[in-house]
Amino acid sequence: SSYNADIWECIASFLDAPDLARLALTARFFVPIAMDERLWKALSLKRLEIGIGSEASKFRPHFSWRELYRSSFVTGSHSYSIHEREKHLGAFTLVSGKALAAGRLWQRISKSKRIKLDESSALCLVPNVLPGIWIADLHMTRCPVCNLPACPGTMQTLDFRNWELFLHEEYQNRTWSFKEIGIRNIRENCDVAAGAVFDYKRLIDKDTANSGILNFKSWTAENGNYQPASRVSPFGAAGCTNLQKNGGLQVKFYAMHAGVGGPVVAIRVSQQLF
Repeated sequence: SSYNADIWECIASFLDAPDLARLALTARFFVPIAMDERLWKALSLKRLEIGIGSEASKFRPHFSWRELYRSSFVTGSHSYSIHEREKHLGAFTLVSGKALAAGRLWQRISKSKRIKLDESSALCLVPNVLPGIWIADLHMTRCPVCNLPACPGTMQTLDFRNWELFLHEEYQNRTWSFKEIGIRNIRENCDVAAGAVFDYKRLIDKDTANSGILNFKSWTAENGNYQPASRVSPFGAAGCTNLQKNGGLQVKFYAMHAGVGGPVVAIRVSQQLF
């Protein structure tokens, strides 16, 4: 039969979302195939550039894969379209329940060196983080320090959010909001404004090392190039922008909890010039 379900499921696995939608409109037979959660899971992981056999693929979301795909790539529930590459950094996985947020990336991190969470390190440990797939974005906003029309200052903000967050009603109606959890002052010239979030327990494993994300100089923009640069690893994401000569940066860390006492579902790193 030309309508052998197994054959068409195999064919559908090679299609993109618009093709699946058109297939469902062709005949009633194709509707359950186009609604198959396995296909939407594969499509979602493909768009997020996450391997099928990775740890991220093993998570069981609270929402359907089809709903998650729509919120991230179709409806605009996500803060930025995935096609806006300069703003969308990519997807990574947090598995340990503990994240390390960084407002400075050139500190060498190794197994033999204890990570210092003091003022100079511009690092912030975030416990009770919801495990799963997270999406990172970078955006520039007007610095809120002054309202002078001649001031060219901007504030860089990096958002790292569990990708199920966009479907929660509490997020949509702003019941859940960011709360400040730390401030770090870097009172010296900063060549770049850089921020990142890593899975704390996967910071120095092989996957992180192979991604090159900690080899900061290998992926940042050349001097004079003020376009944002970024790098994503299986267990972290980072972004940075070159700066002109300045008097330092104030780095602020924020966390969004899923209700009182709930897990952290979003982390924000903002940086503004002194």
